[in-house]
Amino acid sequence: QSQNPRREKGRRTCFHRERESRESHILSLSRNYRIQKQSKMLSLRKLKSDPLAPPSDFIQMLLIGHRGVGTCQEQELRRRRCSELGLPLPLRFRENTLLSMMQAEKAGAHFVQFEVQLSKDRVPIIHHNFYTDDGRFVGNLTRAELQDCNEEDDDILHEQLYTTMESFFDFLPEKLGFDIEIKYPRQYKTGASVCPEFHWDLEDYVSKIVNSAKRHSIRSVKNRLIFYSSFSSDVCLALRRLYPECSTVFLVNHKEGHKYTEVHGLNGRSGLEFASSAYLQGVAIHSEELQPPKEGGRNPTQFGREFIHDCKRRRLHCLTWGPKNNSAEFRRLQREWGVDGVIYDNIHAEQDDF
Repeated sequence: QSQNPRREKGRRTCFHRERESRESHILSLSRNYRIQKQSKMLSLRKLKSDPLAPPSDFIQMLLIGHRGVGTCQEQELRRRRCSELGLPLPLRFRENTLLSMMQAEKAGAHFVQFEVQLSKDRVPIIHHNFYTDDGRFVGNLTRAELQDCNEEDDDILHEQLYTTMESFFDFLPEKLGFDIEIKYPRQYKTGASVCPEFHWDLEDYVSKIVNSAKRHSIRSVKNRLIFYSSFSSDVCLALRRLYPECSTVFLVNHKEGHKYTEVHGLNGRSGLEFASSAYLQGVAIHSEELQPPKEGGRNPTQFGREFIHDCKRRRLHCLTWGPKNNSAEFRRLQREWGVDGVIYDNIHAEQDDF
């Protein structure tokens, strides 16, 4: 009995569509599996070379020098206190200079933290503020122009400001790790920018800094431990997207977070949620958040322990920063709680026994 040609053609078409649909589904599952496998392998590679891991079984908390041995302001405050108590005055070192970094390493720092931004000729420059002392935007000046800003008596390279990141790789010892904080302006809730003159494209800006660090690291010291940090969630996401093999830490300042449009930096808890969702390696909070004022009978010490426990549960490193870290007793307490690293000033004035 003859069959209807149109019906037969329709059956064949339907069969082919079903087969194509099954094949497409199988390919999709296979592709997703490969992506998951690659992500898992990448995570394993990260764990094997995690720069934020404890240096040894005996040293469980990293000591990180803030801009070397500390900010000029904090060094001056300590000198005043020593003077009032009749104690010997600690030496003074300019922040973010080679000499300050060398002194931090000599004092036992495992890492040094410093801020990086680009000059007009796209050279990574070490400087905290977006502007020079005379009010000029760093990004509008070339490397040579920035180094001309140094005072006439600063002929020694190690004492000069506006040092290049390249010189840090060339002159600082291999065992000293780098916390490279990428400076990037955020926007105020009023609509104004922290730095209106800033003109760099985000990904181009981040790439120039990271590629420069990679290039100089390979050329000078291949085994130096490095991680990147930023107060900008956009920078952290760009780092994660462009350089997933690099360790990234989100910086949080609960005292100023309310000023900006960015919601991730309001406090340690919001920073923790962002770092976890963005698959970063850690979060660095203001240490005062670990011991908030006692409210409602709740023990502030328990609050700190709970936050650090939550970081560990999400496999995030917990770092802290802020003036309160300048207390040796509080650093010791954080070590007992399980904090992975403390960023602090005056690291050359007293040495921790842990």
